[in-house]
Order: sequence, then C-alpha cells, then structure tokens
Amino acid sequence: MTPQDGDILVSKPTATVEHCLSIVGGSTVETCPNHDSALRKARRLAQDRHVDVWLTEDHTHFPKIASCRLDDVVPRWGQADPQWEIGQRGTRKSPRCCC
Repeated sequence: MTPQDGDILVSKPTATVEHCLSIVGGSTVETCPNHDSALRKARRLAQDRHVDVWLTEDHTHFPKIASCRLDDVVPRWGQADPQWEIGQRGTRKSPRCCC
C-alpha cells in the first residue's frame, strides 16, 4: 500500500526534530515542532478530510499510521451500511474514524 492523492503525510525532511505535514499530491500544510504534535495534527486533519495518515523519514518507506477513510469503516455484522451516529438537531454524522 502506498499513499494516495489527498492523504496526509508526516515527514521529517532534515535532521532536526521538526516534522512537516503535507497533503499527497499537494504541498506542505504545516511544520510542527515535534513528532507527537505532528501526529496529533495529522490525525485531526485526516478525520476532517476522511483520508489516511502516513509516516516517512526516508521518503522510501511509508507505513500507514491511521486510517480515516469512510470505505475503511467496517459495518456491524448483518448490516449493509455502517452505523451512523445521530448528531445534534437530528443531523447525521459520518461513522467514527478509527484514529
């Protein structure tokens, strides 16, 4: 598996502690001061965009560290559609991300 366009990539471009967040197929979104803050920000961004989060330090290996795609949500046994939460004012929310 490899990152797809729109996925969030957390990378460490230099020998510093800073990490960059970028959208695959796009440009750098933000630079975070450390690894933990980069992962937190990437997960929030992936939840909002319903995409996956990948990590790389060598731009050769890309382990997926979170999956927030709607098609990755597994429906409950015997049901055709994923369980949907009912939000405030009766609006439907998407299934919870596994991040």
